[in-house]
Amino acid sequence: DVLTVTSAGTYALYAEDAEGCPTHNEVEVTSAPGPELSLLIDPDLVVCGDPSTVLSASVADGAAIAWEGQAGPDLTVQETGVYEVVGELNDCVQTEEVNVLFQPIPVIEFAVEGEVVSGDVELCFGDFVTLDVSATDGGVAEWDNNGLNALDVMSSGDYFATAVANG
Repeated sequence: DVLTVTSAGTYALYAEDAEGCPTHNEVEVTSAPGPELSLLIDPDLVVCGDPSTVLSASVADGAAIAWEGQAGPDLTVQETGVYEVVGELNDCVQTEEVNVLFQPIPVIEFAVEGEVVSGDVELCFGDFVTLDVSATDGGVAEWDNNGLNALDVMSSGDYFATAVANG
């Protein structure tokens, strides 16, 4: 039989020998301190516009730490993926994972009647123009005024749009 132990203490064992005679014994289970591995970054990390990022973790004094088999508390990464860090102390091993997503920052583009524009747009008094906004690199763009990708403008002023990628 197997006894699963989850805390330190003295455990009594009772059994019968081959002749059916009762026997008993005690076993002392002690608790060794673990590595106390802790991520110093978000486990679901989105990196926008940067070519690399540093993954960081900490452990208790005297514990060993390694990212992807490379010793040390920090690892510089440049690719999307799942990265594992391992802490070890007194034969106790603890692992954590970080899911890293690299993505470009979307660029906002403005258009009038299908033509991309930049800078000021001229408008005659009494007329209106529809300004369209879009984003590159899979981003979703919208005007701050109405939350849509098209805005009818009838007066001069500054109009602002926002682009978001992956939420």
